[in-house]
Amino acid sequence: EDAFVFRSLIGGTETEVWPWSGGNEMLLDASELHGLCFGSQNAAVFINKDMTRCTSSSSATFGSPMLVSPHRVAEGAAASSVQECGKETADFELVAFEVFALQ
Repeated sequence: EDAFVFRSLIGGTETEVWPWSGGNEMLLDASELHGLCFGSQNAAVFINKDMTRCTSSSSATFGSPMLVSPHRVAEGAAASSVQECGKETADFELVAFEVFALQ
């Protein structure tokens, strides 16, 4: 029940948080062959095994929409690196990865 995903979009004024929904128990799957998956089926965040690309989808595990938006681009940026892969999935480049624990 302490697991959550969040997003803070460029140009947004707030951080949105989605705690674990309790709908399933697949919070994290880690594999040398496939990568990291946060959430089941449609993962809130999936990071490939090389830690270079990610996808985000609407997730039943957290009751969240996709966590990135291909429609919001940083000011001055030529184009977004976020590509829509379907109605509820986006693909993007991983540029930083942080892990932290709250106590």
